[in-house]
Amino acid sequence: MGRGQRRATADAIARVTAEAPDFALGHAFKGHLLLLLGRSELVAPARAALAAAHAATARTPQMAPARTAAVVAALEAYLAGFPRRAAVILGAWLEDNPGDMLLTKLDHQIRFLMGDRRGMLAMTTRAMAVVSEADAGDDPLHGYRLGAHAFALEENGHYAEAEAAGRAGLERASD
Repeated sequence: MGRGQRRATADAIARVTAEAPDFALGHAFKGHLLLLLGRSELVAPARAALAAAHAATARTPQMAPARTAAVVAALEAYLAGFPRRAAVILGAWLEDNPGDMLLTKLDHQIRFLMGDRRGMLAMTTRAMAVVSEADAGDDPLHGYRLGAHAFALEENGHYAEAEAAGRAGLERASD
């Protein structure tokens, strides 16, 4: 799907959902990405993505585990005008699955848009705790984990720690 936050991510999601129309998580994630752009004209396509996620779940319920259900429920809440509820839903999943970088990043972005800097830091701190520095070398996502944590640290005024985490993240993932 590409690495980092890139324009190509939207193209990759479009390809995935076109090639795998029963991939409910892909449709729901697409809806979130549209909402996170903060443009009113993207609300209708986000609703269409939610409808596609529901349709995919109905066609193949065995492919809609708890993770997918959390992302779909969070999208429903966000579209209903309750982004804080969306973050609570994702946060509940992340309590039990703190190493899930896709949902950590999604939660991080929603919390940022809401101005929930403390929530951002709590979530990235839990994400950091799941990978020891010894194991981090084998984790291709660790640079992004460090980047998200650096941003949360910065938003909370921990500038020296943010710089150290940010530099370490750039060493692992220059993009």
